[in-house]
Amino acid sequence: MRFGARRRAAGKHAGDRNRRGRSPQLPPQVEDGPAPTDSVQPVAPVQPVAPVEPERDVEPEREVESTAERVYPPVPEPEAQPEDQPERQPEPEAQQEPGDDEPELDLDDDSLADVPLSDLPQEDRRRERRRRREVRQRDRKEVAAVAAAEHAARIEDVPLTPPSANNGLLAVFQKRYLLKLLVKREVSARYQSSFLGLIWSYIGPACQFFIYWFVLGTILGLHKSVENFGIHIFCGLVVVHFYTETFAAGTRSIVRNKSLVAKLALPREMFPVASMLVSLFHVFPQMVILIAGCIALGWTPDPTGMLAMVLGFLIAMLLGTAGALLFSAANVYFRDFGNVVNILHMFIRFSVPMIYPYSIVHERFGQAAHYYLWNPLADCVLLIQRAFWVGTTSDLHQTEAEHLPPDLLIWGAGMVGLGIVMLTIGQLVFSKLESKIPERL
Repeated sequence: MRFGARRRAAGKHAGDRNRRGRSPQLPPQVEDGPAPTDSVQPVAPVQPVAPVEPERDVEPEREVESTAERVYPPVPEPEAQPEDQPERQPEPEAQQEPGDDEPELDLDDDSLADVPLSDLPQEDRRRERRRRREVRQRDRKEVAAVAAAEHAARIEDVPLTPPSANNGLLAVFQKRYLLKLLVKREVSARYQSSFLGLIWSYIGPACQFFIYWFVLGTILGLHKSVENFGIHIFCGLVVVHFYTETFAAGTRSIVRNKSLVAKLALPREMFPVASMLVSLFHVFPQMVILIAGCIALGWTPDPTGMLAMVLGFLIAMLLGTAGALLFSAANVYFRDFGNVVNILHMFIRFSVPMIYPYSIVHERFGQAAHYYLWNPLADCVLLIQRAFWVGTTSDLHQTEAEHLPPDLLIWGAGMVGLGIVMLTIGQLVFSKLESKIPERL
């Protein structure tokens, strides 16, 4: 209860008690009629009675005062000093540093360094323990100072660069951890909420192989002139699918990951490269189906065929990444490039010797068939066929001489060089356009 309310309540109850204890003053009663004269006595005039003030209960006040004094003790007033006497300034307390009463230590005196502390007297033990502790602290400070000086000298001549600056494709492989995370993210996103999951990587190529083999081999009868036509056509499907998927996914990679591009300071070439690696990951199920079919037909690997396989996949990898770099940056400015890629895919399937053998091209165009080999994807398909399909035929050398161009490995090495040139051009164009990519997104 607040102090004022308690005081008012105490005064009200005290007044009620006083009124109950005082008898009421009744006026004198006068009888009607004349009073006998002999019995009338003079009546003294009635003096007015002063109103009695109710006594106040002072106990709550004392209680309040005592409570206030207990909570807020009175502050003694400062003694008045004479004007002519100057104020007395408080003297500063003498601060005693720890260890002042102890003698100074000679940190270089290591005469007791090899003596166990348990063998020393108590005073010497305490002093030696303190000396060793201070020596350790001094050594740590010296090591830290030397390391700081070396670090300052090492970064003194390093130019300052913004956090988004990178060294192109070299920085992509320097940050392999981020590249690995992007690849895992793309693979998991493709099969998210899927019942079969990775099995679709086997079902899709198998169905595509069956359609091409049945329509072109059985209905159109192209398999009559080509031995093991199913393996022939599937070799082209594997490498063409790898290239087209790398090209298409890399073109959409920057736009699809625009939230990461705008927020994170990382090499933007990482997204097309991650798309290429995801496509390469899906090549393995197709290769399993291809190798299984080849082994069933009596295929045996040879060194020339393995070299041809490496050159073929290397050409597809370089060209796909170069196209992804060029079109991914251009697709940020104009979304039409995504449709251009889809149209190019329709021409790619018929511009390579996949559904028809190279011997048909040579028969139709003669010596001009060499211009056909300037198509790097055509050389890529022929190299994969040399690695797998030729080995399943009955006569390897005759099939190679009839259906493959001469000097195929030389053409493949030249196309690898062309792929490196295209990748360099794609990197340069991407570097020129990437500064405005966040604005366009």
